[in-house]
Amino acid sequence: GIAYSPDGGLFAVADMNNDRVTVFRAADGHWARDFGADGSLAGSFNRPSSVAFVTPPPLPPAMLAVGDTPSRNIRVHYADSGAFAYEFGGDRIAYLEGIDFSPDGSRIAAADSQANRIHVFHSDGTFDYSFKKWGRPLSVDWSPDGDWIVATGIYGNNIQIFHSNGTANHTIGRPGSYDGQFYHPRSAAYSNDSSRIAVADYGNDRIKIIRPDGTYVSEFTVDSPDSVAYSPSGDRIVVSYRSGVGIFHLNGTLDTAIRPSAPDPADGQFHPLVAVYSPSGDRIAVTDYDGSSGVRIFSTGGTLDTTLASHTDGAQFGTRALAYSPPP
Repeated sequence: GIAYSPDGGLFAVADMNNDRVTVFRAADGHWARDFGADGSLAGSFNRPSSVAFVTPPPLPPAMLAVGDTPSRNIRVHYADSGAFAYEFGGDRIAYLEGIDFSPDGSRIAAADSQANRIHVFHSDGTFDYSFKKWGRPLSVDWSPDGDWIVATGIYGNNIQIFHSNGTANHTIGRPGSYDGQFYHPRSAAYSNDSSRIAVADYGNDRIKIIRPDGTYVSEFTVDSPDSVAYSPSGDRIVVSYRSGVGIFHLNGTLDTAIRPSAPDPADGQFHPLVAVYSPSGDRIAVTDYDGSSGVRIFSTGGTLDTTLASHTDGAQFGTRALAYSPPP
């Protein structure tokens, strides 16, 4: 994973290959610091898969939460130094996938694909509640108004929406390719006004847009989409798919294609797994999971702006997911 610091000056990357978190300067992509090492003790990691900045109420120093998948823990570090603060979740989480903070930073939702549950914790690590999510949940997204949580079920071929107080609302979808059906949905994202949900319907080669009550709105064709995210302005959707990244208008018209004309000579391939907008809306961050660069930053016009190089030890780093924190 990758996260933008609250002041917009840093990127934090969950470096799965090297069991650490690497921090870069956002302006030029230069290395700033690393923290963590292989292990199970406090301050160590075992293939960390996700990171998220948060400033919990009542506004203490910014913290960096790291989803450490095999250890089943969410480990929290001080954002300014990387020093370990506390961890939680290991006694309740069977296999940690995606995480997402509530808009006010007071709670964090975690997708547990093995237990088929979504767990919600307070930002200090205190357990709040869990709810059942059939079909191996991979991603979780909190609505911008803070009232709802949507989770995808890749093998349940559906999405489920829950109220943030822990009560189940409804399940949307069943296996298939028609309206109201999905096939291996990978991710889902709320629109900025919480009135729409965009779903990366991987097996049906499409982005499907629905209302939170399940009412069909529209869809457009994309080759095996992995991730979907709305722009900060709400008038575009960025999608990562089999061989590139696309920025689309809400009606499905392609605005910008981000697809290198030739593979990166440094790694021989380009596999964009996740793409998101920066909080300012003028950049797109892309995880190149199969490539040695790991993360690339593009302008919204599709021009490569920055490649985040690994630490000077020369070790190749890899990341599967990314998310920007809100602007300060």
